[in-house]
Amino acid sequence: MTGVSDLKIGHMTVGPGEKKTGFIPSTGLSMPDGTGNFWHIPVVVVRGVEEGPVFEVDGCIHGEEQEGAYTVLELARRLDPEKMRGTFIGVPVLNVPGFLAYGGVRGSPTDLMYVDMNRQFPGDPGSMSQTRRAVHTFWTEIIKKCDYTVNLHGCMKEQIPRVVYSEDVPETLEMAKAIACTEDWIIASKSEHTRLKEDTINHACAEAGIPNVFIESGSGCRGYDAIRASSDRVVEGILNCMRRCEVVEGDVKRPPRWRETEYYTHVRGKGAGIIHPEPCLKVEAKVKKGELLCRVLDFLGEETDRVHAPHDGIILMEPNAVSVGPESSICLLAHPPKYFT
Repeated sequence: MTGVSDLKIGHMTVGPGEKKTGFIPSTGLSMPDGTGNFWHIPVVVVRGVEEGPVFEVDGCIHGEEQEGAYTVLELARRLDPEKMRGTFIGVPVLNVPGFLAYGGVRGSPTDLMYVDMNRQFPGDPGSMSQTRRAVHTFWTEIIKKCDYTVNLHGCMKEQIPRVVYSEDVPETLEMAKAIACTEDWIIASKSEHTRLKEDTINHACAEAGIPNVFIESGSGCRGYDAIRASSDRVVEGILNCMRRCEVVEGDVKRPPRWRETEYYTHVRGKGAGIIHPEPCLKVEAKVKKGELLCRVLDFLGEETDRVHAPHDGIILMEPNAVSVGPESSICLLAHPPKYFT
């Protein structure tokens, strides 16, 4: 997968020292069964002048998690092919229909099955689902050509930036440590997503032996400056990882120490209504098992639920809304982090 020969993605060919943009599938690119296009996936490729690995970053696999679009485009803008080894492949928006619908929705409104794109890997070219067909093209045209991949997630809630690696692929811990280049990050080896072993891109990459990590980040403020600040922090982490993988030049930045949690999960309430958070329900707050996180009131002010911490831990993400539905997430809670150097 290495070398300085031309790289072909769909109908786009990129030679050494070139930076190109395009879409897959582009005009005339058909599925194996002979049928035509479904949706176009934007791709930015920066090809170095020297031999080296292929490093991929994709954003917006969930249409409402939109910060990744800024991150991928900013990465591509900063990269100089004359100072690179190998190739950067960036996908700013993977779930195009979901990104464009109603300010962003998780699935694809053009798909009658309305499936979660990150539960469909490695896809199926013969599926009735447009999403599964798009996943198949993304997997075969891009991911299987890569040496390293990074997936970007995010949401409209104040949170600690975190990078999740795969225990099944040892190389991914080193990727995570490089991305977490400042002490405000948390490294994790498990989350609700990894525990379920669903057909996520992360699980598919682990099965294929492709080093893959995913990043969760975001800001509680929807202002442009806050979103860009959150995105820029992720850009710096990924560039540091690309230095570690010897794709770009420069020294690899290391924090004085890293913090890692073995697992994090959503804390969910049973009642629906109005959230009244306790003072401890703040990002970075340490809580004890059984500690009251919030109360839920109905529309007449009667208490319908009390939500307690299921275990000791640290608040990773806090609510950004007054309302909550039954079984909806109140916050993210990580097991107490451990520090290592």
